Amino acid sequence: CTSTAGSSSGNCSAPFPGETVVTLTPTVTSGSFVGWSGACVGSGNCQVAMDQARNVTATFQLGNQTLAVTADGNGSGVVRSSLEGINCVSTAGTLSGPCVAAYPQGTMITLTADATVGAFTGWSGACSGMASCTLALTQVRNVGATFVVANRQLATELTGTGSGSVTST
Repeated sequence: CTSTAGSSSGNCSAPFPGETVVTLTPTVTSGSFVGWSGACVGSGNCQVAMDQARNVTATFQLGNQTLAVTADGNGSGVVRSSLEGINCVSTAGTLSGPCVAAYPQGTMITLTADATVGAFTGWSGACSGMASCTLALTQVRNVGATFVVANRQLATELTGTGSGSVTST
């Protein structure tokens, strides 16, 4: 008997001789095995004494996948997720606020980046480009956001008849 996203297929019912003991073993292909209900309880193998008709339910559940946001650059900005969880503030590459969150496997998430100082210059890791980042959490995902303050040219002109120098800090 096979379960795919809550839909059963295959041979999920069979006759067994009375007074035999049938052992049921869960095999996880995606997510985790939560446990048994009905004629069995717990989360290990299930042993059913066939002294009467029995019903057993096996529950499988998809696990969570982690989404982590990092930031780079000398600018500042905020990365937010379309679902509650990520509201990551970058101040010159130093992060604060929730920058890591777990979501059910397969969840579609959209990240947006808004610069507060400088400009957002793009995604790295699981996303690329400048537009919002949309991805499916089919595995652990890491996404980087870069915020940059552009360099500005400062020109100094020296005039007069005296001598001297000008230095910057």
